[in-house]
Amino acid sequence: MTRDVMDRLASARPSTLDPEPDPSRRERDLIRALAASPGRRSRRRIVGRPQLLVTAALGTAAAVAFAYGGVVGPEKGPDRPGASGSPTGPQPAAYSTARQVLLAAATSAERRPLTDGGYWRVSEIHVIKVPGSRIISQLTVNWYGKDGTYQSGSRYLAGAKTGRAFLGKPEKMSRPFEIEDQTFTLAQLRSLPQDPAGLKKWADGVAKGVIESGRSKDVDAFAGGLLLSLLVEAPAQPKTRAAAFRALAERPDVKLGGVRKDSRGRSGREIQFGGMRYLVDPATSVLLEETTTGDKSSTMTYLDVGWTNEKPHIPQAP
Repeated sequence: MTRDVMDRLASARPSTLDPEPDPSRRERDLIRALAASPGRRSRRRIVGRPQLLVTAALGTAAAVAFAYGGVVGPEKGPDRPGASGSPTGPQPAAYSTARQVLLAAATSAERRPLTDGGYWRVSEIHVIKVPGSRIISQLTVNWYGKDGTYQSGSRYLAGAKTGRAFLGKPEKMSRPFEIEDQTFTLAQLRSLPQDPAGLKKWADGVAKGVIESGRSKDVDAFAGGLLLSLLVEAPAQPKTRAAAFRALAERPDVKLGGVRKDSRGRSGREIQFGGMRYLVDPATSVLLEETTTGDKSSTMTYLDVGWTNEKPHIPQAP
């Protein structure tokens, strides 16, 4: 097709086919696009079940995923990762490697008491710094019921839709729990291996079934992400969480950062893996926050994750 024909076709295109982009739609697309990071999981279920695609408002046809995570903590107690300023454990400067931090977290994880409730709740704040100095912030709370019911609520904390909040409709699922976009039953999660070698073998097996290329590098990266997601998304047994920390501690590609505070003022040690920075409190085995690196600026802060009897509702601002 010659260039002049292309020009004539373009000039004949009705203007109604090219409406002005909706600012709120553009903001949603920016959240989804900037939240994506290579090798990270995509949470299928957020309020309204939007399709996580970059639209024409961003000027690209690339598909992207919305990265989410979490942190395990009891519903109540002095080390619950809740409101701003809630206590975290001491951060000794003696840690000189990521392995030491992860092994300390493993010891803390296996000592944590079992908790229970009707729902596994994941509460998190996602902050995106948009080019042009704009900030978009969204609180999301997911409830995974033992009866297979999933429900999610959300509230916009900053951006064009600040103050808007809603609760999605409940969904019934045979396998309501999710790790790296792979679904599981509660019984499957509770029967996971409780030793590092066995858990790594399980993660490698899941990864091989997901990665179509079969390349060992891709399988290994997915397996590492699976272990991290297990720590932050799933109601795994304390010994299983400890095994995940120990398996991650053996990975040569996990590096140590410094001591820093998250957006809620809680202190932890930074662990770097897969293009992400994770803030871990080794004294409580709690993952506090994760941040993308590079050109994209995206931070996920985990407020509260654990069993609860609280019924799903429209989230209030923290």
